[in-house]
Amino acid sequence: MKSIDIRSVSLWFVFVLGCSASEFNTDTANLADWVDAGISGANDQTGTGSSGRTSASVLPVGVCDEQNFYPSPKRVAVMLLQDLSLSMTVDLAGRSKWDHAKGAINTLLSDPVYKNMGIRFGFDYFPDTSSKTNQTTKERGLGCGVDDPVAVDADVNTESKIIDWINRHEPDGATPLYCAINKFNDPTYAPLFAKAQMEKYLVIISDGADACGIGGLSANNPQQFAKPADLEGVTRKLVAATESGSTLDVKQWPIRVIAIGFGNSVAPSELNAIAKAGGVFDTYIDAKNSEELQQAFKKIGNAVVSCTWEVEEPGVTADRHKVNFYLNGQLVPYLGDGNSCGTASGWVWSNSDSVEFCNEACVQIRKGTQFAARFGCPSLR
Repeated sequence: MKSIDIRSVSLWFVFVLGCSASEFNTDTANLADWVDAGISGANDQTGTGSSGRTSASVLPVGVCDEQNFYPSPKRVAVMLLQDLSLSMTVDLAGRSKWDHAKGAINTLLSDPVYKNMGIRFGFDYFPDTSSKTNQTTKERGLGCGVDDPVAVDADVNTESKIIDWINRHEPDGATPLYCAINKFNDPTYAPLFAKAQMEKYLVIISDGADACGIGGLSANNPQQFAKPADLEGVTRKLVAATESGSTLDVKQWPIRVIAIGFGNSVAPSELNAIAKAGGVFDTYIDAKNSEELQQAFKKIGNAVVSCTWEVEEPGVTADRHKVNFYLNGQLVPYLGDGNSCGTASGWVWSNSDSVEFCNEACVQIRKGTQFAARFGCPSLR
């Protein structure tokens, strides 16, 4: 039986933590290994899954002609945009805000659950490294520039690149929050992110309001700083392209935006304006330290990691009532042909070539529980 090519989930987080076109490579190994690992319990001749519970509905080998197949998670892209203004040097319980943030980001990018789900991360920051010296007066000051290329565009296996980058950089400069968001309205800025035909998320992590303005030229005149309405407007460009001046094609694949307020002193009006327009959460997520930032990442993961999986194997979709799924060797019940989850744990066909895992089954999928997909025996309820 020919197996399906695995298409990885890609999440683009843009983390704002201070101021400032080619096709993706297919990466099948991690997801295939993870899916295969869940088959051991399903193949147990005694009917005892890997959780240790005996279940008569787990099909042992030889009952019928069951074979493995490999559905693929609905793809997602996550870009990390990091605010690296001087305020990130403020002390929090003996460590700087930046040290807290680095710890949480390292944990996120090292988490095998996200690796197994094939999530693709990108990373960016502001202000840029060229903006700390006034080119006219040659005097050093708070920079507002956002002219550097994207730090790490989203692709497979970018985790080590991002970790290396954050371990080599320190905060400096002002907070060009508006301009940093607006850079992603340019499809040439982070082309892998902009052109990705998948769900896309820009996650902004910031401890402060804009301090540079719409033009990104001044860190001295508060009257010129971007207001909440300005931040809401530039965010809406990414989500719906309803504002004039957007050059993105977001009709099918909009860039949804999430805001995290990081540290013990944040700007709620500005962050809520971004969140309101972002299309995911109604308000920003509050995270005061490294531990709370890790919890914020988990909350985001639960919202953006899809429980809808695509099935491209023609033999499977031609006979949809001979499919079974297992988590840790235990059968996931088929909930019937209604195309709706209801309140029970199990799975349904959401359309002709994709299945949705429901309620507790969805929770376990998002936790990275070992997963097996089998074709050839009647679907069990």
